[in-house]
Amino acid sequence: MRGIRRSVILIVLTVVVLALTSGTSSAGTTTGGGRYNSLAARVIACGQVINASILVSNDLANCPATGLIIDADNIVLDLAGHVVAGDGINGDGVWDPGILLSGHHGVTVRNGTVRQFDTAVSLDGA
Repeated sequence: MRGIRRSVILIVLTVVVLALTSGTSSAGTTTGGGRYNSLAARVIACGQVINASILVSNDLANCPATGLIIDADNIVLDLAGHVVAGDGINGDGVWDPGILLSGHHGVTVRNGTVRQFDTAVSLDGA
Protein backbone atom coordinates (compact mmCIF):
# COMPACT_ATOMS: atom_id res chain seq x y z
CA MET A 1 0.00 0.00 0.00
CA ARG A 2 2.86 2.36 0.83
CA GLY A 3 4.42 1.78 -2.60
CA ILE A 4 1.12 2.55 -4.34
CA ARG A 5 0.71 5.75 -2.35
CA ARG A 6 4.30 6.78 -3.25
CA SER A 7 3.65 6.07 -6.93
CA VAL A 8 0.45 8.13 -6.93
CA ILE A 9 2.22 11.07 -5.27
CA LEU A 10 5.06 10.91 -7.81
CA ILE A 11 2.64 10.71 -10.73
CA VAL A 12 0.70 13.72 -9.45
CA LEU A 13 3.97 15.63 -8.97
CA THR A 14 5.07 14.74 -12.48
CA VAL A 15 1.77 15.85 -13.98
CA VAL A 16 2.01 19.17 -12.15
CA VAL A 17 5.60 19.71 -13.31
CA LEU A 18 4.70 18.85 -16.91
CA ALA A 19 1.61 21.07 -16.80
CA LEU A 20 3.59 24.01 -15.44
CA THR A 21 6.35 23.63 -18.03
CA SER A 22 4.20 22.92 -21.09
CA GLY A 23 3.37 26.60 -21.71
CA THR A 24 3.32 26.32 -25.49
CA SER A 25 2.91 23.49 -27.96
CA SER A 26 5.48 24.85 -30.38
CA ALA A 27 8.93 23.33 -30.38
CA GLY A 28 11.48 25.88 -29.32
CA THR A 29 13.17 27.83 -26.60
CA THR A 30 13.66 31.51 -25.99
CA THR A 31 17.17 32.72 -25.35
CA GLY A 32 18.03 35.49 -22.92
CA GLY A 33 17.82 38.04 -25.73
CA GLY A 34 14.28 36.98 -26.61
CA ARG A 35 15.31 35.13 -29.78
CA TYR A 36 13.39 31.95 -30.59
CA ASN A 37 15.47 28.85 -31.35
CA SER A 38 13.99 25.66 -32.83
CA LEU A 39 14.79 22.39 -31.11
CA ALA A 40 16.46 19.63 -33.08
CA ALA A 41 13.99 16.76 -33.72
CA ARG A 42 15.52 13.39 -32.88
CA VAL A 43 14.57 9.74 -32.64
CA ILE A 44 15.54 8.49 -29.19
CA ALA A 45 15.91 5.09 -27.54
CA CYS A 46 15.42 3.69 -24.03
CA GLY A 47 18.36 4.52 -21.77
CA GLN A 48 19.64 7.28 -24.04
CA VAL A 49 21.73 10.07 -22.53
CA ILE A 50 20.35 13.52 -23.40
CA ASN A 51 22.98 16.28 -23.34
CA ALA A 52 21.38 18.93 -25.59
CA SER A 53 17.89 20.36 -26.07
CA ILE A 54 15.76 18.13 -28.30
CA LEU A 55 12.29 17.62 -29.70
CA VAL A 56 11.44 13.94 -29.38
CA SER A 57 10.00 12.39 -32.54
CA ASN A 58 8.97 8.93 -31.27
CA ASP A 59 7.38 7.03 -28.37
CA LEU A 60 9.46 4.80 -26.12
CA ALA A 61 7.80 1.56 -24.97
CA ASN A 62 8.79 -1.25 -22.62
CA CYS A 63 11.99 0.38 -21.40
CA PRO A 64 13.57 -2.31 -19.19
CA ALA A 65 15.47 0.17 -16.99
CA THR A 66 15.87 3.98 -16.94
CA GLY A 67 13.92 5.65 -19.75
CA LEU A 68 16.11 8.71 -20.40
CA ILE A 69 19.13 10.18 -18.64
CA ILE A 70 19.60 13.97 -18.56
CA ASP A 71 23.32 14.85 -18.62
CA ALA A 72 23.49 18.63 -19.07
CA ASP A 73 22.35 21.89 -17.49
CA ASN A 74 19.91 24.36 -19.08
CA ILE A 75 18.34 22.11 -21.71
CA VAL A 76 14.79 21.40 -22.88
CA LEU A 77 13.46 17.88 -23.38
CA ASP A 78 10.27 18.40 -25.38
CA LEU A 79 8.44 15.07 -25.61
CA ALA A 80 6.13 16.57 -28.29
CA GLY A 81 3.12 14.58 -27.07
CA HIS A 82 5.03 11.29 -27.00
CA VAL A 83 5.13 8.67 -24.25
CA VAL A 84 8.12 7.31 -22.35
CA ALA A 85 6.92 3.97 -20.93
CA GLY A 86 8.67 1.40 -18.79
CA ASP A 87 8.11 -2.32 -18.75
CA GLY A 88 5.78 -2.01 -15.75
CA ILE A 89 7.86 -4.34 -13.59
CA ASN A 90 8.10 -2.39 -10.35
CA GLY A 91 9.40 -3.66 -7.04
CA ASP A 92 11.83 -6.07 -8.70
CA GLY A 93 14.73 -4.79 -6.58
CA VAL A 94 15.93 -2.51 -9.39
CA TRP A 95 15.03 1.18 -9.19
CA ASP A 96 13.85 2.34 -12.61
CA PRO A 97 13.19 6.06 -13.12
CA GLY A 98 11.49 7.24 -16.30
CA ILE A 99 13.71 10.32 -16.54
CA LEU A 100 16.85 10.56 -14.42
CA LEU A 101 18.00 14.11 -13.73
CA SER A 102 20.96 13.82 -11.39
CA GLY A 103 22.90 16.94 -10.39
CA HIS A 104 21.79 19.15 -13.28
CA HIS A 105 19.91 22.45 -13.12
CA GLY A 106 17.71 24.53 -15.42
CA VAL A 107 16.26 21.48 -17.17
CA THR A 108 12.73 21.61 -18.62
CA VAL A 109 10.77 18.45 -19.44
CA ARG A 110 7.51 19.21 -21.22
CA ASN A 111 4.65 18.07 -23.47
CA GLY A 112 4.55 14.34 -22.84
CA THR A 113 3.74 11.40 -20.60
CA VAL A 114 6.05 9.26 -18.48
CA ARG A 115 4.55 6.05 -17.07
CA GLN A 116 5.15 2.51 -15.86
CA PHE A 117 8.39 3.24 -13.99
CA ASP A 118 9.16 3.08 -10.25
CA THR A 119 9.51 6.89 -10.41
CA ALA A 120 8.43 9.08 -13.32
CA VAL A 121 11.09 11.78 -12.87
CA SER A 122 13.98 11.46 -10.43
CA LEU A 123 15.42 14.80 -9.28
CA ASP A 124 18.50 13.47 -7.48
CA GLY A 125 20.66 16.45 -6.48
CA ALA A 126 19.01 18.68 -9.08
